[in-house]
Amino acid sequence: MPEKTPLDYSIVQYILVALLGSIGGFVSVLQEFIEQVGKCWKCAIARAIVSVVTSGFCGVLAFWLCESLEVKPLLTAFVIGISGHMGGRALRIIENIVVEKMKSMS
Repeated sequence: MPEKTPLDYSIVQYILVALLGSIGGFVSVLQEFIEQVGKCWKCAIARAIVSVVTSGFCGVLAFWLCESLEVKPLLTAFVIGISGHMGGRALRIIENIVVEKMKSMS
């Protein structure tokens, strides 16, 4: 069977994946809100929007990774939610791994 590309998935599937990642990010944002009660609400809302969008993106990346590794659907959903909750931290971890791999290749 030929390998799938990002264009082989439906928009509905992408929406569900991004939504699941965003829910993970929203949970993370709620935890931050509790810690920052009484501080700048405009700043908190801006951070929340950025966090939820980043989490949706992380969810899509996690989905692609799980699909390429042929991970079972329920485990894929779990990984998407966790990577969404991690948000920018997940991106930094992956970035560090990629940078180290690139350094070792040269």
